[in-house]
Amino acid sequence: MADVVGHPWMQGPHASTADVKAEFAMRHQKVQEVRQQEAEKNKIEKANWQAQRGVRRGDRIGDKVYLDISAEQVSEECKDPSVKILQACKFDYQPGKNTQFFSTYETTYVFSKLVEYLKDHQIKFNLSDKYFKIEFEAEKMPDQIDDAQDGEETKTDTLMQPAEKVNGKIEIQKVDETMVCIDFSRKGGSAWLFYEKFNFIKKDLAELSDAKFEPIF
Repeated sequence: MADVVGHPWMQGPHASTADVKAEFAMRHQKVQEVRQQEAEKNKIEKANWQAQRGVRRGDRIGDKVYLDISAEQVSEECKDPSVKILQACKFDYQPGKNTQFFSTYETTYVFSKLVEYLKDHQIKFNLSDKYFKIEFEAEKMPDQIDDAQDGEETKTDTLMQPAEKVNGKIEIQKVDETMVCIDFSRKGGSAWLFYEKFNFIKKDLAELSDAKFEPIF
């Protein structure tokens, strides 16, 4: 311990309690501003979706238009190579499960919003060919450590390995004709990172979570 305390690195300037509080307050404010911007964006998109509901031709992801197999226009457009027809997953009610939320939005719209979120946040993912299902892999990099001396530039280790990884799955499950369940499950890796990603997605896409499931026994 004496060697640690006597090390030159420990003798340099350090942040006071007030400085630390100010820094974290600033970071929190920036996060809140970003989330507020995303919330406003989601409100606008929700209004647009409601205005177009009933005349929508699926939802586009990349060069494909995605349709729900239960939609009325599927039979007319199944031969179009630019159209991808998927089926909602079977609803699997699990009492007490806290990594799912419910929505009255159409499956294709929810699907496209989830894919858009994963792309925007650089989370690797794969889409199912048959179902509204997404498998994803998320990583958390270690905090950068600045070992540079005075007058030297901080060097970034390009070979730095992720501190944590998680593999997960998102399913859009059909509850009934008016509601879907967005269900998240962990396939492997960090449980902490899985719950963090779920909470971020649920909060950032809060507009989608507009329904509540009431089980009937």
